[in-house]
Amino acid sequence: MNKFKTLAILIVPLVGLIAIASVFVYDPIQINVKPTNPSIKFQAPPPSYPMSLQRTSRSAICYTDFEQMPSGWSNIGGNWSISPNEGYKGNALYGKDNGGGIGHASQYYWQTSISNYNSLWVSVKVKLATTNPDVYKGIALIDSNKPQLYEISIYNGKLYIWGYSDKWGWNQFNYFSISNYNVNNWYILVVNYVYASSSISISAYVYDTSGALVASTSATIKGRYLFQPSYVGLEIDDVTNNLSGSGVYFDDFITSTTDPRYVNFLNVPQGYKIEVWDNLGNLINSTISTGNNVQLYILSDIVVGTGSGGSIIIGSNAGKYTLNYTVPSTDSILGGDNYTLTSGVLSFSFGANKTSINVSAAISGNTYNITGFILLSIINTDSSSCYVILFLNNMTGNMGSLNANIALYNSTYTSSNYIQISNGAILSNSTGWVSIPPNGYVNATFSGFFTQSSQQATLYLQLEYCTMPNNQGACVFYPVQITVNS
Repeated sequence: MNKFKTLAILIVPLVGLIAIASVFVYDPIQINVKPTNPSIKFQAPPPSYPMSLQRTSRSAICYTDFEQMPSGWSNIGGNWSISPNEGYKGNALYGKDNGGGIGHASQYYWQTSISNYNSLWVSVKVKLATTNPDVYKGIALIDSNKPQLYEISIYNGKLYIWGYSDKWGWNQFNYFSISNYNVNNWYILVVNYVYASSSISISAYVYDTSGALVASTSATIKGRYLFQPSYVGLEIDDVTNNLSGSGVYFDDFITSTTDPRYVNFLNVPQGYKIEVWDNLGNLINSTISTGNNVQLYILSDIVVGTGSGGSIIIGSNAGKYTLNYTVPSTDSILGGDNYTLTSGVLSFSFGANKTSINVSAAISGNTYNITGFILLSIINTDSSSCYVILFLNNMTGNMGSLNANIALYNSTYTSSNYIQISNGAILSNSTGWVSIPPNGYVNATFSGFFTQSSQQATLYLQLEYCTMPNNQGACVFYPVQITVNS
């Protein structure tokens, strides 16, 4: 048989079958498609955050931590020097009486006159250099011509207020026993005086280094011992017969127009935590704001640390969006300081189904304030865990002065690696992977500053989330845009 004829015979019936099949007509299937909301969504960040901190006033007119002999001071009698590593922190001023000062005691004083102040606060830490014998040790308020003084001192477990006149000698005005006195311990002496034309009122307090009050007394002085203080300083009076007694260590001296036992913070929202740290990495104290104006008790270290540097941290109680204010090494944190907080307000907009976000925020324009905030929250509405990571794709604007870290934190506040920008250079362009449990969340946080004001930068990021760890399973990308300005 001819092969071509055979092929024609086979094709014809096939065409016929197709034609026959086309006779059957079916109604189309009715399908209703309902879009499914994504299981991962963005959520609005807290709108307010601590943006910058500034010291707005200082009450101290004189302070020193005695890391070295202070300038502008002089002695009336006594031997005075710096003792390395003998201070409450760092060095200490060491003094020993030689009977050559006012009242046959010894004084070391600030040479600038305080006679234009009718009221001042003075504080210093004191400690005996050895345990025996004891000496009077404390604060001296000295008359202009130096024939008189008031001595507020600790001696043999008691707090004393004395007056001395070159005409009338020594006079004890009051005293009070110090609770649980230990000759080996540091004590904090705080004095406040108020002078009027007819009298001077002196209030004295002694605290241990935990900040607990262990003694207090006061006196109102009139008559022949009355004078207006012109100088303030330190006093040692060794009452042994041959001046063979122990020397005394001094640390953390301050003279202030207001109460130096506190640092004051203005405009701090309720619930924010405030922490003061010294330059050695020690937490001095912390508190939670009850709204607007806050006093933080720093009596244990009135001249914070070794008298230079330190830091103040303000932010959420959970600590994941914070402002970190670093004090320059040429400055100090002191009792009586007043700081004002400036808060920022985030603005943001979501894309469709909250799967993209644009965030705008103001950050610090100097190296002393590092502004931190939550830039977005990532919510998992699914019944299974998922895994997320952030990538930085591009940046525009004033990048050269931008320093920033962007990190992810899960609900237990375990930190990821972070995106890092240093002076506009990208040192790391991604965070680590962080898991989000079912119905859990992850926060993306921003922390950074510009090195100058009037700067702006925009960061273009992508959030990747996957159904399995380390880029496995089904993965989706969400765009994230952040604009920051100073």
